This record gives sequence, structure tokens and C-alpha cells, in this order.
Amino acid sequence: MSFIAIDGDTRRKVKRVVIDFNAQYQSVIRKIFPEAKMIADNFHLVQMGLQALNQTRVQLMHHFAQNSREYRILKHHWRLFLKTYSDLNQRTYLVAHFLVDILRNHNYSNIKSS
Repeated sequence: MSFIAIDGDTRRKVKRVVIDFNAQYQSVIRKIFPEAKMIADNFHLVQMGLQALNQTRVQLMHHFAQNSREYRILKHHWRLFLKTYSDLNQRTYLVAHFLVDILRNHNYSNIKSS
């Protein structure tokens, strides 16, 4: 069954529609469900956040010499961003804190936005 097959009165009663961030979906949803509020689904929200975080990590990584500790940690320990605090063991806890210190203390004024 297509959404268009649903009568207009019923479609206008729809209050919320959960969608991803594809702009094409948004325009279609506005036409089909004119009264509905669009709600971003959690999966795509988290996915976009992780992509932005990873892009920033790589961009920052290239500001360090390849043989530096900062570069190696940013390059090889990216999965720490995906762990919950309680899943860190003593070693990964220390690496994660070093990673946070890198991010917190780095001078970002010379990083170009893309």
C-alpha cells in the first residue's frame, strides 16, 4: 500500500514521521503528511555524529608527525570513541584519557574547516 493511497484527511491526522536526513525524503513527507512533524531517527543521528567525529580525528591526526605518540593514538585507537566508559579496561582507560588530553590541549587555530 502506498502512502498516497491513504485519503488526505487521514494523512493530515498524522502527527509525527520518523525519517533519516535525506533531503528528498523531507520534501516528499511534507507533501504527503502536511501536518506531521519530522523526527530524525536515532541511528542516522548517531551515524552523522560518528562521521563528523572521525573526520575531525583524521584532520587532527595529520597535524602531528607520523612517528609521534599523538598521531599513533589518533590513528590506531579510534575505536575508543565507540566504547562506553564502563567497557574501558586499565590500558584503554589510560589511552582514552591521553586521547582526550590531545583533543583538549591542541591548538586548533591553524586547522582549516572543510
